[in-house]
Amino acid sequence: MKKKLFNTRAEGYVDTAISVLALTLVFLIALSFFSVITQKTYLDMFSDSLLETACRTGRVDEEVSSRYRELVELTGIQPDYVFNCQYMQGTNKVQLGDNIEVIVTMNSNLSGLFGNLFQIELSSVGSSLSNVYWK
Repeated sequence: MKKKLFNTRAEGYVDTAISVLALTLVFLIALSFFSVITQKTYLDMFSDSLLETACRTGRVDEEVSSRYRELVELTGIQPDYVFNCQYMQGTNKVQLGDNIEVIVTMNSNLSGLFGNLFQIELSSVGSSLSNVYWK
């Protein structure tokens, strides 16, 4: 009995080192998830802001491109975006009350201790009506 209490083999140290390594891996994956959630929040902000600009101006033009550049500077991410709407014949204008939809997408990596585990595609979709009457 006394021999078991004063065992000098390093079994406890190995268990502690493995436990610390496992907790570090869990922490890194949780941190990576937090990063992806932050990027998704930025993506939602992108879609809302681009959609607001397009609806306020009634067209998808320089104002939207300018707002996109401002958002890239603000957030540090560069997602792709596509507008789906019914333009007036031969223009880039959208008539009052017509639907404008924006789809903003980007790829994000879920990383771990040894690099990227896998890639995730994030997307955000917004839809609203044009606020401008064009004659």
